[in-house]
Amino acid sequence: MILGYVRNDRSSLALEHFARMRGSACEPDGRSFVAGLAACSSLATKEQGELIDGKLVKLESLARGMALYSDAAKKDCHTEIFVANSMLDLCGKCGSLVDARKIFDNMDCHDVVSWTSLILVYAENCEEEIALELIELMECSGCSPNSRTFVAGLMACSSLAVKDHGRLLKVRCLEKGRDLHRRAVESGCGGDVFVASALIDMYSRCGSLVDAENAFATITPSRDGVPWNALIHGCVLNGKSELALEKFQRMKATGCAPNDRTYIAVLVACSSLATASKEEEDGRGFSKARCLEKGLAIHAEAAKSQLDSDAYVASALVEMYARSGSMEDALAVFRKMVPCPSVTAWNSMILGYVASGESDVALKFFASMDERPDSQSVCRA
Repeated sequence: MILGYVRNDRSSLALEHFARMRGSACEPDGRSFVAGLAACSSLATKEQGELIDGKLVKLESLARGMALYSDAAKKDCHTEIFVANSMLDLCGKCGSLVDARKIFDNMDCHDVVSWTSLILVYAENCEEEIALELIELMECSGCSPNSRTFVAGLMACSSLAVKDHGRLLKVRCLEKGRDLHRRAVESGCGGDVFVASALIDMYSRCGSLVDAENAFATITPSRDGVPWNALIHGCVLNGKSELALEKFQRMKATGCAPNDRTYIAVLVACSSLATASKEEEDGRGFSKARCLEKGLAIHAEAAKSQLDSDAYVASALVEMYARSGSMEDALAVFRKMVPCPSVTAWNSMILGYVASGESDVALKFFASMDERPDSQSVCRA
């Protein structure tokens, strides 16, 4: 029952049932604590969190998980590897590296899930170098990586590559990523769709779109949206927005349905083209009118799937319309954003009005950001 509620996105109710279980004659076992910790992990993904020493920490979910883990210790369940692994996962989602390391170091033994969870904790919390070092330590301990481990390692490479430390770091990340790619293939994980998607993202962020396309080719034809999204986004990252739009058409031709991430990527592509375009078609690229035409078509497609109401898709639409010079369309989307426009959408509107020569309207928008009582918390974020 508890796990069922977690899987159906009702984690608060799952924890209520865990408390009811404790109040009855039925005592929880290791699996009960795994289910309870899974509920805390699910809640952590939705918690806003607080900045502590530059790190975003989900204190409420972490406190709930620690309380459960303390109860598990009283029943000698905390040493069970599945319970400890679940707590490791929770610490990662809550942004607590210190607690994650303590739990890992106190475990009697570590399996591939334990190692991967710890690697992911560091990869997701801006400690990518340590994450990559842990993969080496893992193999030295005699534990072989699986597909999830390679995904975590490639995520670390991707995150490290986008940090502003110059081209040398990108080259080093690319070398490390290629090494992980080789090892993934040798271990039989190279064809895994999530490994391939992580490879596409890593190569794209390291500036090697050729390698990204080669990684994509190993799993095509694919109807899975994850690698397609990674490739489309990779094209945009590398200044190939026209190619991104071509890939979008190919994706649909294979029968793969776009999702919110797809629409965000292609709308960003339209925005990039609009920024670099001329007012009129000159035979050397997109005009603003053509960018707007493409954007309108993408908007219509997203609306059919009711994805245009997604907050991130809506923000991308506002930016696309603003950069394409259609402030009327941008304003229409902006006004429909629920519960209120994001900071990104506000910024796009202000910059759009400036670009269109309506600086007085831009200043009015800027002044109104803090005046709207329903959007203060968002606009000041």
